[in-house]
Amino acid sequence: MRNLVAKDVVAGPLLSFSRVEKVGVIWQALKMTSHNGFPVIDEPPFTEASELCGIALRSHLLVLLQGKRFSKQKTTFGSQILRSCKARDFAKAGLGKGLKIEDLVISGEEMEMYVDLHPITNTSPYTVLETLSLAKAAILFRQLGLRHLCVVPKTPGVSLSLPSFVFLCRDLFTFISRVFVSQRPPIVGILTRHDFMPEHVLGLYPHIDPLK
Repeated sequence: MRNLVAKDVVAGPLLSFSRVEKVGVIWQALKMTSHNGFPVIDEPPFTEASELCGIALRSHLLVLLQGKRFSKQKTTFGSQILRSCKARDFAKAGLGKGLKIEDLVISGEEMEMYVDLHPITNTSPYTVLETLSLAKAAILFRQLGLRHLCVVPKTPGVSLSLPSFVFLCRDLFTFISRVFVSQRPPIVGILTRHDFMPEHVLGLYPHIDPLK
């Protein structure tokens, strides 16, 4: 475990939402997964470049969908949502009393509408670099009593690969390296308690000695 870093155990593929997301996309994600938290990403035209906005909890997304605070236009309208919501709407429900995706009734027309997730997003989540030691990430996770720990790229914005192409010219080998730059997401993944479990780590890396 000492030789592993945070990105090595991130379970994928990463499922994230845009700040202003289509209702149908959110409904489908909640229907098909049991994830408790989802990264929210600010994207153009609302920002100059993609950046991590924060994390939206499943329970808060359900409340937002139940309230049907939607828009036909893909635009920010978080202030309107804040004025129409009360803090108790998002209070933690008792065991077994929380909203479920099966409780929601959303029409086909509403599925094509948009909702602004910024008002319910935790915009200051704990984050670590993808190269942080997994052992250190586990200590941080336990000491702070976290449920989610965001793993972000060490070099945000671009991903570099350096394939080499070999050309034969006049009996001499010419090596030409080209740098391909592609946009990287502003988040690599989210670590939860499950990702630190020995069973999960050994399932990914069975050759590792669990005592080291």
